[in-house]
Amino acid sequence: MNGKPTNMIFFFKKYAWLLVLTSTLFWTGYFIFFYQSPAVFFPKRTFVANSYTDSNSEGGQSIVHRLDLSDSILQFQYQLRPGFHEPYCGFSLSLTEVLNVRGYDRLTILAKSDFARRFLIHLTMPDELTKGNVHPLQLRHLQGELVLSQDWTATEWDFKSFITPDWWLATFDFNRKDLQEPQWEKLKGISFTTGSNNPNLVVTSIAIKQIQFSQSHHDAWLCYFIFISLLGMIGWAMHLNRQRSQSLESIVIHYKAIHAGEKKESFEPFLQYIHQHYDDPELTLTKISEMTKIPARVISVYISEKFNTNIKTYINQIRIVEAQRLMKESSLNISEIGYKVGFNSPTHFNRVFKSITGQAPGAFIRSVDYE
Repeated sequence: MNGKPTNMIFFFKKYAWLLVLTSTLFWTGYFIFFYQSPAVFFPKRTFVANSYTDSNSEGGQSIVHRLDLSDSILQFQYQLRPGFHEPYCGFSLSLTEVLNVRGYDRLTILAKSDFARRFLIHLTMPDELTKGNVHPLQLRHLQGELVLSQDWTATEWDFKSFITPDWWLATFDFNRKDLQEPQWEKLKGISFTTGSNNPNLVVTSIAIKQIQFSQSHHDAWLCYFIFISLLGMIGWAMHLNRQRSQSLESIVIHYKAIHAGEKKESFEPFLQYIHQHYDDPELTLTKISEMTKIPARVISVYISEKFNTNIKTYINQIRIVEAQRLMKESSLNISEIGYKVGFNSPTHFNRVFKSITGQAPGAFIRSVDYE
């Protein structure tokens, strides 16, 4: 009954309201002070769109057929042709003003293509290593891979998955160890370039419906888990300490002690019997007399003179004291406790409990919860 699993279930039932309250306060504070609504790059932002091909390179013959933008969709149509050793086509979306995406940690692109299955994307931003450099590629590039299919497909990237490509480092003869934290607060644009699995000589289209930066809330969930775990451990420790201190306290039963000078040996058997069998619903004066071989009249007179009450009230007082202990230390409900301490019906238990303590069992439990 008082084992660890039951005790823990009782603890969680008792303090469930506190978990709900702290969780509400935590997430309310998070959304007020830390949450940022998604930053829509396309179709909301104003930018300049340009296409490029390998035709500017030696032997390149790839063609861009069109690059169209509307209020809701971007369409790019191209054809890769042999000539350059790695044919490519692409387009860039350069913002007219920098976009601060620090505080976000996820990029989502909703796109589809008839034949292409992979596109490389590059986030571009200034970098201290190329500050003052007039090279066309002086903006730092962070590369990811866009997965495409014939149906609209949303591809998501964690910012940590973007890498600075080797070709950009080689362009400026940089080492990867020289790189610093990307300047996420100064995003200049996004470029899209054909990757692997792009067929040659086939006119291919790619359509993009949305480009959006957002928060994944992973860090918030981690902080929430740590916060709730610490709160739970502190609460559990306090609960156990309280139970331990309560278990050391003597349980007060409302009867007078027997003095050492009295001839108590004649009466101890029936008192012991009552204390050991108070949870018996059939415990009566007659049964006590029969089991202890002490006349009922002797028992009745003794209880009346020493404890100023009758045998029935004396037994009920012991039952109610035990019921109060169970309400503090167990997860049993009121009816179960009533039966357990010797009452044969919840109604009778409630009536006796209130007559002795001055309050109903439910009110007593609520007073314990608020201690």
